[in-house]
Amino acid sequence: MFELLVKISGGESYYPIVVKNNPIENLREEIFEIVGKKNYLVVISEKVFKLYGKVLRFPKNNLFVLKDGEKEKNFKTYKKILEKALKLRLTRSDCIIAVGGGVCGDIAGFA
Repeated sequence: MFELLVKISGGESYYPIVVKNNPIENLREEIFEIVGKKNYLVVISEKVFKLYGKVLRFPKNNLFVLKDGEKEKNFKTYKKILEKALKLRLTRSDCIIAVGGGVCGDIAGFA
């Protein structure tokens, strides 16, 4: 496991970035351990969703399936993620979780 704490500029707050190499079947429970009772949105790449969606069993309401490819890093996709976050009433203390490759992590992190 690798954990990185990112300090928020100008403040005393930190947020974790956790990277693990555990079986995919454990991922959902491990995410919920970190999230706790916070509200959340899972941004998952389409390819990962097709391969592991049934194993991960994330609630559809809290899921945003991101099409694959570098072209998806755009304002339209960013806006859709923000609209989904607003629909879920996410606040600064809630979580956006990226499950997938680089594009997924990049745009979820930006959101």
